[in-house]
Amino acid sequence: MIEKSKYALLLLLLALFLSVAAALENEDNSMTVIARVVVVNKLPSGQNFTIHCKSKDDDLDVHTILPNDIYTFHFHNNAWGTTLFFCRVTTMVLWPRGL
Repeated sequence: MIEKSKYALLLLLLALFLSVAAALENEDNSMTVIARVVVVNKLPSGQNFTIHCKSKDDDLDVHTILPNDIYTFHFHNNAWGTTLFFCRVTTMVLWPRGL
């Protein structure tokens, strides 16, 4: 079971690394940096997974992501640019041996 969790976490980290993009919002002519996080369920077995993301100040609750579904959220950095979000992913995917 630990091996499966490691690979699920690896997939999540890879998705977060590839999907986080900083964008400038100019609606009010401010230079507010927004981070967008996009997670896509591309698990090879077509299984659902759950994701629970939160920071020190915000809890985004648990969401079930169906195959090929997309889960997104965005946040503004704090004044020091050190806002951190953590996400926990759980799945019941049976991984092939040797991965």
